[in-house]
Amino acid sequence: KKSRDAFRYQLRKAGLVEFQRSAFVYPYPCFREVESLAGGLGIQEHIVLVTAETLSNEFRFKEHFGLV
Repeated sequence: KKSRDAFRYQLRKAGLVEFQRSAFVYPYPCFREVESLAGGLGIQEHIVLVTAETLSNEFRFKEHFGLV
């Protein structure tokens, strides 16, 4: 739990936005950074990274990231 909470904190600190519990959104590629963070915390086997083309209610996120 401690590592998971630290991971979430670091993702938020890096600017990622929580889409759902434990699912974060970022408009730019960041696989290496997230993998590095997970590896540093020893939780890389518990992390799944996905690239998505579209997202429901994406306007909200585009607005948050200043992309509209």
